[in-house]
Amino acid sequence: DYSYSDVKRSVNGYPKLTSIDPESGSFSTEGFEETVEFRRQASNEDEWHDGNSVSRFYINRSFKIKGNDVNIKFENNTYQEQYY
Repeated sequence: DYSYSDVKRSVNGYPKLTSIDPESGSFSTEGFEETVEFRRQASNEDEWHDGNSVSRFYINRSFKIKGNDVNIKFENNTYQEQYY
């Protein structure tokens, strides 16, 4: 088990659309990265250690247009790669 402190998250830019299909109501983005920096201490150690992880995300979603409203459904199925 680990304890964490000083957690800092940052996102490298914003997702950019790579495709949009109005007929099927779907879109996707190019990848974007999130970096997490932290300090970590193992339960059996006294010392804290620096750590980080980088994750790359792609968004593929569906949308519906009704009148002047656009509804986008976000679920927990964003494609993600992790680097440590």
